[in-house]
Amino acid sequence: ASVVAPGVLRLDANKAGTATITVSVDDRQNPAVSTTFTVSVAQVNLPPVIESIFPQTLSAGSTLDVPYAATDPEGDSLQANVTSDDTNIVRASITAPGVIHLEGASAGTTTVTLSVNDATNAAVAQPFTVTVAQNAPPVIQPLGPVNMTAGETAQVAYTAGDPEGGSITAAATSDNP
Repeated sequence: ASVVAPGVLRLDANKAGTATITVSVDDRQNPAVSTTFTVSVAQVNLPPVIESIFPQTLSAGSTLDVPYAATDPEGDSLQANVTSDDTNIVRASITAPGVIHLEGASAGTTTVTLSVNDATNAAVAQPFTVTVAQNAPPVIQPLGPVNMTAGETAQVAYTAGDPEGGSITAAATSDNP
């Protein structure tokens, strides 16, 4: 504390806590007189912090769980909310603390925004781009002709897969049983 001008004190809140301030005045003819008062300095409540979330890609019809990290400097509990700018492309939800669940609806690119608040400060937002690719059909390599004798059984290997790495099922039929 200091006197910056007659009748004006300067107080600097350097850290949280309380302090007793004594103000003394002296006319140089009488003993100094003083008064005291208490100053309380509240702890600054800082907003939550969200780590960056990188762009995400998934296929239409598939889901993706995206982890996120959000903390509050004072350790306050946090509330999280997530929104998609275009739910026709991707739907987003919080399925567990620290997890954003994305559902690819149709091909396109949109922004998903994670918002976190500590009930004291304004919400902090972390937007990230989500691209939903069209789900490509499964592929199967062509098979060559097979020659057999009546009554014979053969096993024929084939190669097939899903471009997105999903599981596939296979079935075989004959037009001449």
